[in-house]
Amino acid sequence: MLLAWALLPLAVGCRSAPRADPRLLRAEASTRAEAWNDAVSLWSDIYRDSRGTDRRAGIESVRALSAAGRPGVARSRLLQMESRWPEDAEILELLGRAHEQIGDEAAALDAYSRALRIEPDRPSSLARHGLLAAELVGADPMSESGTNSFGPEGSLARLRAAGTLRDVDARSLFELGLHGAAAARFDEAFEALAIAIGTGELSAAERLEAAAALAPDPRTIPWLTAVVREDPLHTRALTLLGKAQLSAGFQARAVDTLEQAAQSDPGDEAALRAFAEALTATGQAGRAREILDLLD
Repeated sequence: MLLAWALLPLAVGCRSAPRADPRLLRAEASTRAEAWNDAVSLWSDIYRDSRGTDRRAGIESVRALSAAGRPGVARSRLLQMESRWPEDAEILELLGRAHEQIGDEAAALDAYSRALRIEPDRPSSLARHGLLAAELVGADPMSESGTNSFGPEGSLARLRAAGTLRDVDARSLFELGLHGAAAARFDEAFEALAIAIGTGELSAAERLEAAAALAPDPRTIPWLTAVVREDPLHTRALTLLGKAQLSAGFQARAVDTLEQAAQSDPGDEAALRAFAEALTATGQAGRAREILDLLD
């Protein structure tokens, strides 16, 4: 009898413990499989059944909605969630993304600004805020005197200093890197672009643009070599690669590469001039003059 009484609280406790929602495992599986329509349905049902109190279900449903190409619905839900959790930086960041997907950049900038007031070093908000501020000069409430004091260069510097560049999506890193290179912040730009390229998400044209922004930086040789491997007759890639090789001191290799560039498109003036420059650097001034005479 004593044993029965001792077990009774345990049995009662087991019966009263909340059971896991059977839809949860299916929702998680749909998200992992990127079956976005199923994920939207399952997470949304869980969120609605909680009467808007299940934050995780709300967040997951919003991510699924965005991935499924329904940013308008995602934004509406995020606005509801913001009213319940007004100081939630993640919700504000997702709201900024939804605004961007719809094309409301001013509202997106405002959402990112509010997220950063709560978490000043939040990587994705920093990146997107800086990029949007560059496009909407004077519209940013975090700026001083209506100037772009917290634009892409500022975001890039802060992300690099915090060691959080890898927490930013490849597209934003690519754009930040281009801005950084244009502002002559080459080391910061290189780091951002290298991480973006390392994700494998950039096209050959984008990798070429990244290398061109830093040209003739020898650190871009692996990027350009990969592009040339994919397209051996790509004149611009060969030209940039040859100039980077010349900058690195690989003079003979640069001459060979730039000769290939000139041969791939005999009418490309940039390739011919780069070839002539390499010839001059290797003591072949006469041959270089012959090429330049053709251009004059």
